[in-house]
Amino acid sequence: MGVTHVLRGVEWLVSTSKHLQIHHALQHTDNYGPAPQYGHLPLLMRPDGQKLSKRRGDDSVASFRDGGVQPLVLLQLLTRCGGGFREGCDTSSLERLVEAFDLSRVSTHSAILHLEHLTIIARQHLSRELEDPVSLSHHVSQLINLVSLTYNVVPSPELARRLLLFRKGHVSQLSELVSAPYDFVWKRPSVSAAQMDSINPAYAPLCACVIRILSSDEAESASAQQLGSLLRKGLQQEASPTTFPTAMRSLRLALTGQETGPSVADIILCLGLTETRDRLHTVLTA
Repeated sequence: MGVTHVLRGVEWLVSTSKHLQIHHALQHTDNYGPAPQYGHLPLLMRPDGQKLSKRRGDDSVASFRDGGVQPLVLLQLLTRCGGGFREGCDTSSLERLVEAFDLSRVSTHSAILHLEHLTIIARQHLSRELEDPVSLSHHVSQLINLVSLTYNVVPSPELARRLLLFRKGHVSQLSELVSAPYDFVWKRPSVSAAQMDSINPAYAPLCACVIRILSSDEAESASAQQLGSLLRKGLQQEASPTTFPTAMRSLRLALTGQETGPSVADIILCLGLTETRDRLHTVLTA
């Protein structure tokens, strides 16, 4: 027949002897080749020990696809369940999975499908893809399309690329970057002078000071930690009457429209120096 292996669910194990007898009989009538090797794969179980079943409302492959889970991510989750792969093997591509598969490593007992690991695997997978220039360019285009559909604006490729790289290792799907926590990246907030004044009556000199700091050569290539130090040092030199926590709260409101959220340094790195300065100028002229 040309079939060398038959891999199927463990529930077919009881029928294997019958299938071998049928094959043996056919060998004498139709000149069949040698019988294939049979391998019986373990059932995938829920954490409560029950068999996965659509009748019980368990997720189908289609639901994972519709939820934005990449095929390779789901495959990587499955390699951790039923065996067939040595621990720590390279599962970064379908080709590597094929090379790493070893039938002798397939588990003989049922395996628990831990769906809570899916987010971790997806986050690692996306991080690896963002390290490849071609994949990064593809994800930039995808993110731009998502933003245009969600917010009816078309962001620059530079902004999309900057956010992808900045949040690498923190998000598992691009859809997370068009959710509420990241609204401020794609849409400028509308902050009134009254809102700013209610937090910090001295917000105007504060914003002007920060604009000067972000216009310096030091700020051009600064990390989040370095930006935080530059802001603290600059405000101290200006002898600002505002405490540092209040200053950061004021700046966060000016840049995102929210009083709580990411650190101001992280926000600046997400937006870029030019966009940050423009938003502060807008607040000064409100």
